[in-house]
Amino acid sequence: MTDELFHYIPEQIYGIDSILWIFIIAAIVIVLMIVFFIVYYQIYKYRINKALTEEKRPKRPLVSPGAVAVSVGIVVWVAVTLFIMSMLYLIMGVLAQVNEMTMQDVRNNAVYFTETAKEKLATDYRFKVGSKHPDTGTIDLTVSVDTALVLGKEDKLTFRVGDSKTELKAGADGWYSGTVQASVWKANPSGILTLESDSDRISQILSDSPRLFESEEEKQETVDGTEWMDMFPTLESAALNTSISKAENGKNRIRSELTVTAFPAKADSSNVFTELTLVFDEDGKVFRKVELTKEAAGQNAYTYQLNELVGTGEIDYYILAKDTKGNSYKLYRENEYILNADDYQPAQGDTSFASSNSTITDKDGKLLKAFSGYN
Repeated sequence: MTDELFHYIPEQIYGIDSILWIFIIAAIVIVLMIVFFIVYYQIYKYRINKALTEEKRPKRPLVSPGAVAVSVGIVVWVAVTLFIMSMLYLIMGVLAQVNEMTMQDVRNNAVYFTETAKEKLATDYRFKVGSKHPDTGTIDLTVSVDTALVLGKEDKLTFRVGDSKTELKAGADGWYSGTVQASVWKANPSGILTLESDSDRISQILSDSPRLFESEEEKQETVDGTEWMDMFPTLESAALNTSISKAENGKNRIRSELTVTAFPAKADSSNVFTELTLVFDEDGKVFRKVELTKEAAGQNAYTYQLNELVGTGEIDYYILAKDTKGNSYKLYRENEYILNADDYQPAQGDTSFASSNSTITDKDGKLLKAFSGYN
């Protein structure tokens, strides 16, 4: 009945939605009826009081407020009913539109994924990180691919990352797998999957990156760009018991105990630091260098007592180093320098905003890695 009623109402009247007209008219009727009842009640009360004061019957008897209230209530009820029906009809229309839009999106997505799947070599794929190779600075990266294609005898799937290429072979699970060597310096490397068939070559890019909507059990391994840290020597350092005091000529006296501990590469224990130099600078100008190998307090642990007159600039400290393979290092501690200010309090610690980038270069001077620092 409701649908039949609203079916005969035009969608718009004078450019305004018909449903909105019903809202407006219903609201106006409700307001007018309430105002009418209030006015009528005041007139009725006035005339009754006047008649009682003059002790005369009114010339024209008025309908009682109760009867008027009933009449007004009926009109208001009809208006409210129309209002509610219009609201429900509007809500049902909106829900129907939302549902249609949702279903259309589902249909569009289904078509998109179906059409896209036809163009893809791999309907699904996964990566697994394997052994590290310190001699080449690479890591084994195994890719497994699921495909809807039916390969012929002469067809083959290959996968390539950089100069490393492998042919994928079918396993017992129906997936095609192969292993390449990816650089340990590159986080989440991408490679090219290629179908080589007769004279045709079809390719698809696969990326070793975290994929959305995977459970922890299905989450694939990724090269996160930190694997290199196991293949090169590392160190720890800290500035302890630092104090700042005013000195003559507007200078500051800085005292601090610097500790440095060196560690060999985890994946290649023969790769160690052969040279370590602790460097201090003020606003980029070096004022002290200390060859730690000559200041050794232990086999791999070094301590230096800094006691220096400096200006009021920022004091950085970093380590210059070389390893067994001839690589060179400039290593800052991440987010740290020695605070050099009049209000310095040792209890505040010595961490602040990020300092310069750390770098590693090979024996030919080629930059291997630039990073914010070590912890």
